[in-house]
Amino acid sequence: MTAAPHDRVPGAFALVAAAHLPWLAGRPGATGEDRVHEMLARRLVPLVDALDRLAGEGVRDVLTLAVSPLLAAQLDDPELLARSRTRAALPDGGGLPSAPRVGELLDTRWRGGVSPVLRSLADRGVVELLGGPLGHPLLPRLLPEVARFELEAGLTDSVLRYGARPRGCWLPECAWAPWLADLVESAGVGHLVVDAALVESAGGHPYAAWRLAGHGTLAVPRDRRLSDLVSGGLAAATQDAGPGWVGPLVEAVVAALTAAADALGEPGLVVAAYDLGADVPGGSGGLEDLVRGLRAAGVTLTTLGHAVDGGHVADELDLGEGSWAADGGFATWTGAAAGDLAREGWWVQRRFVDILGRERDRATLTARRPDLDQLARTMTLLLSSDWAAMAGSAGSAQEGRAREGELRRAFHGLAQLVEDGRAFDAAAEAGRQREAEPAFPKLDARRAVPDRPAPA
Repeated sequence: MTAAPHDRVPGAFALVAAAHLPWLAGRPGATGEDRVHEMLARRLVPLVDALDRLAGEGVRDVLTLAVSPLLAAQLDDPELLARSRTRAALPDGGGLPSAPRVGELLDTRWRGGVSPVLRSLADRGVVELLGGPLGHPLLPRLLPEVARFELEAGLTDSVLRYGARPRGCWLPECAWAPWLADLVESAGVGHLVVDAALVESAGGHPYAAWRLAGHGTLAVPRDRRLSDLVSGGLAAATQDAGPGWVGPLVEAVVAALTAAADALGEPGLVVAAYDLGADVPGGSGGLEDLVRGLRAAGVTLTTLGHAVDGGHVADELDLGEGSWAADGGFATWTGAAAGDLAREGWWVQRRFVDILGRERDRATLTARRPDLDQLARTMTLLLSSDWAAMAGSAGSAQEGRAREGELRRAFHGLAQLVEDGRAFDAAAEAGRQREAEPAFPKLDARRAVPDRPAPA
């Protein structure tokens, strides 16, 4: 175990990582399932390998981790995992890094999928797992009924995968709007991450969690500069740039904690939250170097849950709306480049809610309906924030629009069959869509019915 330092830096530092990909399982090529294999082999397998080594040394509270339900569902799929193992076993490792080690871990530690892996780390106190909305939507821009359905379904999915309902929640894109306060509190969310700029614009400081005005849920601000430094450092480590990046980053964390203590007159909390995505690889050596460097410098590592339990909570704050995008708003997903997709998404939601309301009034929801369940699944895949973000990127606009259009046509085709009362054809189409993209088989559309208690 790393020796304890003589002097402790006041306060605590929380490292938060979010991993997400849209539903790509079964789709060929570099723009399809290959991205899932890359996420698994280049980021999550090495990350967990590093966490396992740190845990073996007795290190705890290393990371707060959010793996989106969409990504977790793919990484729990036995057939996809088998394809990853086959790829790692190819003579060249299928293009994957450190293929022998990755293949060994896929055959052992990861044999049962991502859920038992993450659950074991949480049970040992190495990570805190965050929940999130089922399909990774831009939550503030959903209809309230759909937002409630997505959030509750996502938190329930965490129970199925990890055995417990998470206290904390990762909101996709750190996107927040004031009307969500009632929603997250009623869902039992204890804490969530927002960008520090949102807290500061509301008159708060970035060195503690803030209670949402009139509610019990806590908003934890992320330090954007430190988050970018961590992202860049881990990327450099994965590219074999050596450990030189660790010293400056540790110094930046120490400086931030010292500034927090000076500003507050007491120890504060500093949070770095970053996207464990394709452009930010999470190498094992990088994480270990960072954790060891922070501990040697006297920095106390914590998870978000332990931070708020330890008293790093300020007063109430009335937050406005915003995200972690460069402009702090929602233009990436609703602006000129993707505004048409946002409008189409609104009509999809409206149609879904109307269909469920009519079926409720006809008393046809006493049992699960495979056609309606599939309608909910297709809507969930369609409302992922990825497609709009891709539509605004020159390199991926065509791909994002094509995928969004495919899902939207599938949704409206099935919706029309349901509305026309063509039960046999609707069941057949639902089966076809389910076979093509077998996401979330336990999803129950009746839980989205407005003005009706969710079925037991």
